[in-house]
Amino acid sequence: MEFAINFGPRFDYARAIPIWSVQEGMGVRASHFNQALTLYTDIAMEVEDDVAMATVTVGPGDERALVASYRRP
Repeated sequence: MEFAINFGPRFDYARAIPIWSVQEGMGVRASHFNQALTLYTDIAMEVEDDVAMATVTVGPGDERALVASYRRP
């Protein structure tokens, strides 16, 4: 089964444009001043138009992890 993943956090009531960093094999982070939202995953993510995206295929018995974490950097 194929899944589309879209991760597009919006800071300051969507008035702020996030700064993105991609950590290969670890996920992506969106940050703005003193806030950060990280999506930890081993799925390769690409950032386009302020949204991190990926497509992943999962079959019987496959497991994939996506963990979101908010913190002040």
